[in-house]
Amino acid sequence: MKLRYLFSIVLSAVLLLAGCVKEGPTGSYDNIKLSQTYLSIPENGGSVEITLTATEAWNFVVTKSWPEVITTDKDGNETRTPSWLSAASAMSGEAGEYKITFSAEASANGHEIDIEVKAGNNTQILRVRQGSLEASSATCAEIIAGPDGKTYRTKGTCTAIANTTYGNWYLQDATGEVYIYGTLDAKGAEKNFTSLGIEVGDVVEVEGPKTTYGSTVELVNVTVIKITKSLAKVLTESQTYPKEGGEYAVKVAYKGSNFNPSVPAEYRDWASVVDVKTIAGVPTKIETNPADTAVVTVKLFPNEGGDRKGQIDFASGSSKVFYEFTQEGSIIDATVAEFLAAAEGQTQYRVTGVIRSISASAQYHNADLVIAGGLGETVKIYRAVTKEGNIEDLGLAVGDKVTFVGKRSSYNGAPQMAQGGVYVSHERYTKATVAEFLAAAEDDVVYSVSGEIVEVKDLSESYNNVGITIKDGDNSVFLYRVTTFDKSSVATLNPQVGGKITVAGKRGSYKGTPQMAAGGICLEYTAPAGEEPETPGDDAKSESIVMANCFSDATTFEVGKTYKMGSLTCSYDKQNGTSASNFNAKDPGVRFYAHDVLTFSAEKEIVKLEFVLYGGKKGPVTVNTGEVENGETSIVWTGSAKSISFDATAQVRFNEIKVSYK
Repeated sequence: MKLRYLFSIVLSAVLLLAGCVKEGPTGSYDNIKLSQTYLSIPENGGSVEITLTATEAWNFVVTKSWPEVITTDKDGNETRTPSWLSAASAMSGEAGEYKITFSAEASANGHEIDIEVKAGNNTQILRVRQGSLEASSATCAEIIAGPDGKTYRTKGTCTAIANTTYGNWYLQDATGEVYIYGTLDAKGAEKNFTSLGIEVGDVVEVEGPKTTYGSTVELVNVTVIKITKSLAKVLTESQTYPKEGGEYAVKVAYKGSNFNPSVPAEYRDWASVVDVKTIAGVPTKIETNPADTAVVTVKLFPNEGGDRKGQIDFASGSSKVFYEFTQEGSIIDATVAEFLAAAEGQTQYRVTGVIRSISASAQYHNADLVIAGGLGETVKIYRAVTKEGNIEDLGLAVGDKVTFVGKRSSYNGAPQMAQGGVYVSHERYTKATVAEFLAAAEDDVVYSVSGEIVEVKDLSESYNNVGITIKDGDNSVFLYRVTTFDKSSVATLNPQVGGKITVAGKRGSYKGTPQMAAGGICLEYTAPAGEEPETPGDDAKSESIVMANCFSDATTFEVGKTYKMGSLTCSYDKQNGTSASNFNAKDPGVRFYAHDVLTFSAEKEIVKLEFVLYGGKKGPVTVNTGEVENGETSIVWTGSAKSISFDATAQVRFNEIKVSYK
């Protein structure tokens, strides 16, 4: 099972597995005894008590099988307890007899969990249940509207298979679609999906607990009740066809009457069925009897845009299957600004920018980057990869100019390049002070030089370049005909005296005087400082938000929920199975865990967010827009947006947020 669900679905998985495992909790040992190994809490809530007797030190074992509610004692030790079950009145102790209480609020959903109690080398198991675990029959729409954690039985058509190891696939009925995340085999084991023989088009009845990940409704680790094989099966594997178009054959085996291919309305302007030929009695994998085979000729028109996906539907009797395919398109060269303005879809864009922040994963071989365009606009490249090799081996760093190809998507309304954008190239420059650049030889080395602008001249809109003199300490240098790396307008950039600029270019000279040769590119520009922020009043432009004033008690963040923090609204998402971010009332502050995402939104335009850090946990974080400075005592974001997503690459703890508005 993928790590991103390690905690968020473990409770649901336990509910399902409890019905498959015959043996119960282990018996007692000489050094540790429980008065009961089963506890039952009524649906309307309440408390139950056990007596624990131990002849040596004991403790409840904190394992990854515990759902995600975290409490921390005065020494900073963390304890996890089930989200529906209150913490035990005692979590550890020395030799002796203890009365231990567990409590739960009222719940109409069935819950069950096995809790480990360890003493010496022995582990005792305590099973706690609330309510009934009986599955409810439901349509996809009823599952989508129902509560997480509840076990459902449903029936629908397999429309696509995403993973054949764990068994991740889509189930659809007349009311909607749910994602099946994990399918158990006939013996209740994982990682054996292929033994079930489920194929696209089959009607499958399953039973499993519901969870929600982001906006995706899922049934987790389902048990298969019944499979009704489809009367039609597509024999041609999904393909990518050339952008020039043409006619292509798709083979379909079918049993039943009235075989009928059709093109959905949304694809009819560029795809059509032009011919159908049938061959009778050909052996196929549809049950055990020969079936007829249809050879359907599909015509695709030339594609002048980006990549596009299409579909052909096939019906035979009561069964319906479909064939999905992709047609290549032209890759569109776009500036960051153009990419931000583009529509979401299948179109591929080639985008170049300068890295502002990067987090590469050696575990998953992908990287999150924020890159800036020639005018300073930024966009997040989400979980980028390479065609060959591992992206972390490239050694990409802040300040490098990079190019990626990918699709335009968004996260919480903020534009980004969709997961799986592909690395194309990068350039790294030799950093130099002005003094070092003046002393360098005239050769092909490209230097990155920064300084304060002291003169601007010869700005040419027609040639899109400008002459700039910068100063660094006691040294200054003229940068001849500076342009933007993505051909954005230099006039729009409008560099001003007093601004800070970083330019990459070669060492040149004019009549013996050192200068940067023509064609230097602006990597970063910061305009001169403007007026001081106004003093807050009734229409305050800044605010200090203390976390202890935002939460009345310890709070574990939940995916899909929002939290009010002063004038800000915060939403939460998880990217893997680490601990869930939370407000710790004993600190008091927010613990923002690695690979979680916090998105802060406001009605007004945010220009600065400063997180006041504590406890030595300082990230760093990456952002989907603007720029972020990861410091020792604070993390400062600057830019202009109404919504900013922060992705922690290591734990962050903050107890105050200072926000400034435009």
